[in-house]
Amino acid sequence: MSKTDSSSRFATDGISASTVVTLTASVFGVVAAYVTEAWTGGSGLAFGALLGVGMGVPTLYQEWDVRSTKRAAFGWAVVGSGIAYGFYVVVFVLSTRLGADDALSDGLAGGATIALGIAFSLYRGRVGS
Repeated sequence: MSKTDSSSRFATDGISASTVVTLTASVFGVVAAYVTEAWTGGSGLAFGALLGVGMGVPTLYQEWDVRSTKRAAFGWAVVGSGIAYGFYVVVFVLSTRLGADDALSDGLAGGATIALGIAFSLYRGRVGS
């Protein structure tokens, strides 16, 4: 296949760093939801993990306005997804230990994860200005 072939050109030019982040975080979001569902014995909704990781990380990447290579974007998505899920787990565990049921804890943890991403984005935007 030559470098001018349209299919090879699509493979190199058609996928942006933002797309890499979105796909990577989406996969990690589904995995995080599955792990949370298995960890809670199927009693939790795990929707917050899916939203916090699968949607929060790509949104933060776009808000952050980072211009990077695809490889760096993949690493950014992996690290960001790990941090987001770790924060989700901490809030989930704390809220269940404080007496909230799994469904409420999932909502609180997902909301707190999304709020952390928004706050970090606003902070970075303010510092960068």
